[in-house]
Amino acid sequence: MEKPRPALLRGQHLIAAGLTAGPRFAELIRESLSAQDDGEFDDEAGAAGWLERRLGRG
Repeated sequence: MEKPRPALLRGQHLIAAGLTAGPRFAELIRESLSAQDDGEFDDEAGAAGWLERRLGRG
């Protein structure tokens, strides 16, 4: 069995995007893991871009 890949989007990215720690963090991390698994991004820069698009900024 293959090990799960580490999440490329982390709390530090959410804070840098101006979000406050809270329940939405877990929701966004879960969504980003799904997007990462679907191949929407494969590096940290891609994860940051995904977050900006998800927040309607990009």
